[in-house]
Amino acid sequence: MLELAAAASGGAAYITDNSSLSVSSSTIQGNSAQLGAGFVCQNGSTLIVRESLLLRNSATEGACIWSWRICKVVLDGVSLRDNKADRGGAVIVGGSTSVAVHNCSFVSNMASINAGAMSLLGFSNATIRGTRFSNNTARFAGALAAHGNSTLEHNSATDRMELSWLVTTRRYQ
Repeated sequence: MLELAAAASGGAAYITDNSSLSVSSSTIQGNSAQLGAGFVCQNGSTLIVRESLLLRNSATEGACIWSWRICKVVLDGVSLRDNKADRGGAVIVGGSTSVAVHNCSFVSNMASINAGAMSLLGFSNATIRGTRFSNNTARFAGALAAHGNSTLEHNSATDRMELSWLVTTRRYQ
């Protein structure tokens, strides 16, 4: 289990400049940062998280993961629970980031502005398969805000506003 606090970015790990990190069978819990209290991934880097728990992290953007600038993010069998942010309660990606989410669960994540579970910005693209969204909340887009190219297949959602899409070309500042 990793429990830390960072003032600016990447509470647990900061991955940048074509680096890569693979995490498996881990708990990332109770971290806080302005961006990505769990992980920051940027500048052509790769983050792979498998069979792990990301729990009670908090940030201004992307409580668990914040990714930008041509990155690759893979989440496989990950549980993201009880995380809080202003935007992207658990995950926020943008700037041509590619994200693959398979067999994950996003439960009880919260964003005070938009995307209780996940926010996809800019030219990001996502493939989300076999993933459950449950009890995520936000002022706009309870579970998912998509601003790029995304594919959702064989997912489930509970609660009344879970898969409300916010599709726009407007960027949030």
